[in-house]
Amino acid sequence: MVRMKVRARRLYLPLLAVTFLAVWIIGTFTTIAATGESGADSERDLFDRGSVALQEGDAPAFGELLLDGSDSGFARDYVDRLTAAGRPELTRIGTDAAEIRSGRVVVTLSITQERDRWYLSLLPPAN
Repeated sequence: MVRMKVRARRLYLPLLAVTFLAVWIIGTFTTIAATGESGADSERDLFDRGSVALQEGDAPAFGELLLDGSDSGFARDYVDRLTAAGRPELTRIGTDAAEIRSGRVVVTLSITQERDRWYLSLLPPAN
């Protein structure tokens, strides 16, 4: 009787480990696929999505466009402050620069392409 329990335990333990590993791998891939890629497909898409995100106060959407935003809390604070100052408007001011005007607040960001994706960077433009 005791031998059967030990044998059954030896059979189920590897099966349980393989099942756990499979669920973990599938969960990881599903999470990555659900979040999608950050950045935008093109410069035009960057400005379109950025403008809509700022005007609607959508911090997660704006955070996806920031190259060097540390986390979603940063994007939330950034969008909240811009919205509190007025109505944020994103415009291009040069070949590699964008500007957000919101009331009396003016922020200059650089436009960056990295691995075929377009981003707004918090670093000032090179020019």
